[in-house]
Amino acid sequence: MTGKKIIFASLALFLAAALTATVLWLAKDRETEFICDITDGGIVTDKSFEFTASATLGGKPLDIRVLVNGVAIVGNDHKYIAPLAENINTVKLISTASPHEREYTVRCEAAVIEFDTDITEFNVKNDVLTFSAVADYGGIPCALTVTADGETIDSDTDSYEVILKKGINVVYIRANCGGAESGRGYVFEYGEFVFFASGISVGYTYDADLPFTVFAVYSGGDCSLEVFLNGQPLLPEGNGGYNAVLRPGSNTFVLTAAHANMTNTIYYTVTYLGA
Repeated sequence: MTGKKIIFASLALFLAAALTATVLWLAKDRETEFICDITDGGIVTDKSFEFTASATLGGKPLDIRVLVNGVAIVGNDHKYIAPLAENINTVKLISTASPHEREYTVRCEAAVIEFDTDITEFNVKNDVLTFSAVADYGGIPCALTVTADGETIDSDTDSYEVILKKGINVVYIRANCGGAESGRGYVFEYGEFVFFASGISVGYTYDADLPFTVFAVYSGGDCSLEVFLNGQPLLPEGNGGYNAVLRPGSNTFVLTAAHANMTNTIYYTVTYLGA
């Protein structure tokens, strides 16, 4: 009787060992499927890295261990928050019920505030500098504060206008996003447009023919000049001389001087009283 018990016990141990070996063999033979939303080799800017991770074997869920740079972290409902280091980080998913694991590499690059502005094009019209400016921090739009010579420039859009003074002008653009701050400063030296005109003035005349001379300079240097009469261009006849033929009633002269991206415009209105 005792011998039978020993035989049955030995048989039970053999079957258990065989079953265990079979289960381990099946686990090794079947690939564990890891489900994770990490982009291997991806670049992130937030040191608090959020991701989801889970695993299944044969369609059945498995428990996993998650290691970030060799340190185990605990998740909640397959959601994890990993503290990343600068540069290269490794995230390893390890199945607790199969000899499989998956490793991901994530690069953490600290976000910087990026500015996008056309202020250096120095578009100036009648002493007013117009420019656009935006900034973002890791793709998040930043709030901007723009000052000109210490005075805040208000704007409800991405476009700003600064009235320039003759001489040195300092424009500062400061961005703030979630506690991160950065700024850019711009220094401009602005000159002065001066028009010289003879034979034309605001008033009235009885003569339809109006010869006149006009030219302009910017800070003592040359600049281009365009002259329009009632919306039509007038071409010079040499040495800054022009000859206008007036229409009855009001006539509008528009004189625009230009230097680089800067322009300045003045107006004359002449009334012709002739029939």
